[in-house]
This record gives sequence, C-alpha cells and structure tokens, in this order.
Amino acid sequence: MRLFKFLALSVLAITLAGVAAQANAQSIDELYQAAKKEGALSLNGGGPAGLYEPWVREFEQRFPGIKVKLTADFSNILAPIMIARLRKEN
Repeated sequence: MRLFKFLALSVLAITLAGVAAQANAQSIDELYQAAKKEGALSLNGGGPAGLYEPWVREFEQRFPGIKVKLTADFSNILAPIMIARLRKEN
C-alpha cells in the first residue's frame, strides 16, 4: 500500500507541476484553483482500474471540482488512446 500511495502522490506532483508551469502558480491553493479551471485530470494506468480507484476517490475528495478520468488497461490498449488524445490536443 505504501508503494501505491507513493505512486499516487508522484502522479499528483507531476500533474500539478504541469499545471503550475502553465499557470505560473506559486502556492498549492493557486495550483488547485488553476487545475479547477480545467476541471479534470486524466489518469492512464496499467492494469485493472481497481488498483487506482481508491486513489481517484481520495484525490476527488481532497480536490473537489477536479474530476479524475481514469483509463486503466494493458499498455497495448492504452498507448493508441494516449496518442490519439495528444494528437487531438495539438
């Protein structure tokens, strides 16, 4: 369970760091407000969704207004989905 929490917090840190770079936010409150404007966090995880659902619930409770969009599957399934999203965003 410690490894899971570490991974979840790592994903959060990386995500919020990306938001900070875009929003030039200085505090966690500013980061949160900037992230709320987007309204969603996409989480792509290898393996069954059940591995990530506790983290998703905890994140959404801690950061209301930010919905986690979870996609969990094998990498050969996730890779084309992520590539399509990136192409759509750019």
